Amino acid sequence: MSTDKYKELPAFHFSKTILSRYSKKNPKCVIFGNFGAMNLGDEAILAGQIQELRKIPNIGITVAARFPEEVKRLHHVNAMSMYNFHAIRKSIKKSDFVIVGGGGLINKVERSIFGFLYQLYMLFTFFFLPRFYKKKLYVLGVGIYDNANPFIVNIVVPLLRGASIITVRDHHSFDFLKSKQIHAAIYKDNSFLMNLLPVKEVLQDPFVKEHYRSERWQIGISLVKPVSGAEERHLVREMAKFVVSNAKKSDFWFFPADSNPSYETDSKIMKKVLMEAEKHTKDPIVMYNLPTTYTPQLFFSAIKLMHGMISMRLHTSIFAYRCEVPFAGISYDEKCSSFIEAIGKKPLRLKNFKSEDLNKSIL
Repeated sequence: MSTDKYKELPAFHFSKTILSRYSKKNPKCVIFGNFGAMNLGDEAILAGQIQELRKIPNIGITVAARFPEEVKRLHHVNAMSMYNFHAIRKSIKKSDFVIVGGGGLINKVERSIFGFLYQLYMLFTFFFLPRFYKKKLYVLGVGIYDNANPFIVNIVVPLLRGASIITVRDHHSFDFLKSKQIHAAIYKDNSFLMNLLPVKEVLQDPFVKEHYRSERWQIGISLVKPVSGAEERHLVREMAKFVVSNAKKSDFWFFPADSNPSYETDSKIMKKVLMEAEKHTKDPIVMYNLPTTYTPQLFFSAIKLMHGMISMRLHTSIFAYRCEVPFAGISYDEKCSSFIEAIGKKPLRLKNFKSEDLNKSIL
């Protein structure tokens, strides 16, 4: 019988640790990660970390972000461009400590030269500069997997040894770092530090209030564009079958967790599923796309209204789990498989899952 190993893990309330190490009245912190990139899973991580840091009196928080204005809008903290090296250097120099993470910072092999160079830049700014300026470095809630670029791994491993604390969010990352003789503690993903909204408050949101019908079956969907054309065609075909088989009794809610304009976003793959589904049924398909302007708190709290979730995005799986909503986890990456297996479920592999598997998981 499968067991939920994840349930046993605590969340890391790191403010207590930081308070025990600093007596300064107005400490300053710089946070690095994949923030301000229109990925609401990463924003949930940041929201949890900011919530935790605000337990420290008079804390000054600055976030390095791809789109600083997005961080300011969602989190109401100071933010600077991740590409403004001069501002980053000055902020680290003035800081008392630096937080790197959480999230899957070291995973996947970047195929483009730009992606590879960006990872090198990230390692230099995130890990080397704090060490150069002799700042305490906390690497918190990260995912580091064996599908990462070996060259990048060989660089980051010695840099990690300079961190005061390293925590990871899954057993695979823990075992991977252990194999590299790096000590790390394992905790739940840092998005568990973010409070969720009560159902009553979610129901008062204008978009939800207009469309939610309690008498219908509510199914949430979160998809990611697959890397290969064959996997994309398989995903579209099987998801379309699932939508058609449930269209008469269900309203579907699409959770566009990633809306970064620099590549094909989640909503576009959902449109392909709808187009395919409409070829095979005359029944009306009711599909609502949650606004991409939602805060991470409202976005993920909306999962509470679902009777079931079809989830490819890691954090829609995590929050379905938190909200105790049955979900089918379609794994496209090691980080997804790691979480799904840790909670005692079997991941549905992107290459060969069937629509029937989705129904069995949530109905």
